[in-house]
Amino acid sequence: MCGFVAVVGHLNDHLDENELIKATNRLLHRGPDDFGIFVENAVGLGFRRLSILDLSTDSHQPFEDANGRYVLVYNGEIYNYLELRTQLLAKGHVFRSNGDTEVLLESYKEWGRKCVEHFNGMWAFIIYDRHERSIFGARDRFGVKPLFVHDNNGRYIFGSEIKAITAFKEVRRDFNSRQVAKYLIEGRLSEPDDSWETLFAGIREIPGGHWFSIDASGRFLAHRYWSLPEQAGAEQADPADDFAELLYDSVRLRLRSDVPVGVCLSGGLDSTAVICNMAACLPPNRSDPLHAFSYIDQRFDETVQVAATVEQTKAELHRLGSSTVSFLDKLRDVLEYHDEPVHSLNVLVSFELYRMAAAHGVKVILNGQGADETWAGYPSYFLNYWYTLVMNGDVGRARQEIAEFARLHRVNPVDLWRKTLHSVYRNQLRRIAWYRKLANSRAVRAARRDDWFTEDFLRQYQVEVPEYQSLDLDTALRNSVTREPLPLYLRIEDRNSMAHSIETRLPFMDYRLVGLAFKSANQWKLRGALNKFALREATKGVIPEVVRTRIDKMGFPVSAREWFAGPLYATAREIISNASGRTDGVLSTGAVLRDLERHRQGAADFSDKLLRVMQFEMLAAQ
Repeated sequence: MCGFVAVVGHLNDHLDENELIKATNRLLHRGPDDFGIFVENAVGLGFRRLSILDLSTDSHQPFEDANGRYVLVYNGEIYNYLELRTQLLAKGHVFRSNGDTEVLLESYKEWGRKCVEHFNGMWAFIIYDRHERSIFGARDRFGVKPLFVHDNNGRYIFGSEIKAITAFKEVRRDFNSRQVAKYLIEGRLSEPDDSWETLFAGIREIPGGHWFSIDASGRFLAHRYWSLPEQAGAEQADPADDFAELLYDSVRLRLRSDVPVGVCLSGGLDSTAVICNMAACLPPNRSDPLHAFSYIDQRFDETVQVAATVEQTKAELHRLGSSTVSFLDKLRDVLEYHDEPVHSLNVLVSFELYRMAAAHGVKVILNGQGADETWAGYPSYFLNYWYTLVMNGDVGRARQEIAEFARLHRVNPVDLWRKTLHSVYRNQLRRIAWYRKLANSRAVRAARRDDWFTEDFLRQYQVEVPEYQSLDLDTALRNSVTREPLPLYLRIEDRNSMAHSIETRLPFMDYRLVGLAFKSANQWKLRGALNKFALREATKGVIPEVVRTRIDKMGFPVSAREWFAGPLYATAREIISNASGRTDGVLSTGAVLRDLERHRQGAADFSDKLLRVMQFEMLAAQ
């Protein structure tokens, strides 16, 4: 829900109220229902509200406590706010509103910085202490809700989106050359690291799981308050029962809303588990139907699975067909809302699903994001699992697991075994620092031979030699949650949904479920040919068997190769030919156009690079 802007300057700084209003209104799509600002000395807070809980004006933001000492701006939902409210009432706190906003502020007054440890939800917030002239803020454990910051010699500008920060005259919208190189050459989008960098110079992203403070002197302090738990050393008892109980409770909490709630539904395990638990939580005699929004493509037909789920839940299904999605018209819209590139044209499908949900009056959507990265849902994790078994000396079990996978997927087990041993060999070599340095030097040399980019741009390209990382399953999953791809996917869901003034809620990102995943033994994630094994066990009798037992996995099937050879060809050629002056010194336009033509003729597939270059040019032109 919502979006906000905060300016924290030096005591005698001038704060332009009109500039604050302009920046806040750039977040209109995040909060079309209400607007408010607070200005005192060099501190300014701006807020746009999407009303989800307590639709009255009692939760208007910026929100001041009864004594007028604290002022809060807050984007997100504290799902367990009713339970926290009860605790706080027992401690003597008094409430004048019925939503979670006041609960958050009173929690801070009761527990201070430790308040975030009590929250189950998603949030980014800033609290201004008028007496101490200080700031306290935090972002939720996984960074579901966004928060960016620009530091101009101790004058801080915060915003829920980059566009709100660049609305201020003092902020230049210059590209970060390091991040541009990572994106254009390596295909890597901004991922969390110690630098907090984004694609734009001087604009950083507050990491998930951190709180921060600014004292009266302007000193900024940040602290990580939550990390993934350590994996269990020994095999634990069957986690399926705990999984089932936690998932049901996670869905129950995320159904708390004073506006209509729907779900994005595919034929896969994750969204099916969510909608079936939603149906179980809701009253059976409810008058309003459960709205489900699905993308249907004839090439990857999930009609049987979706139909079985709709029959069981009695949901009202709304279909988005492939012919409905005009990717040509939507890419500019998507970039306008995201401020940063997207990884795939599939993002446009999600964008249109949320548009359809908004057209049906739905303001809250639940979906299955996060299950794949925490419970090993991608095919690549099987190799990590087999690698782990071999490195642990359990070769016999590795052979059994590979044989069962090969049997059900109808592939050659010998090839899988060779691939596993090769991964062991290569990963052991990467323990050696000089080998890692050599491998990276080769990668840099190969990149510098890429004639899509100018010599000056490539000359600046450097890759730091990474630390050694094991290929074991636990490490792979931790990287998926904390670095890539989950942080990117969370950004995609937030921007796509908020573009249409819809709040996305993610039951699988409940910190209790994530904690259970990282405390559970590997065989409860992968077993034979089955991924997310604990989820499958936990949903026996809960979801249709035709979904629970399926072993294939489908995403949104959008072929960038076909689109750049056909409908997107003319647009791509026009954008690249008319490259913005802001990208001078980066692209060798002639080489890009040459390979665009080769792509159209089917001589090679340059779709991934073309999408990156095209988005870079479009962002530069904004």
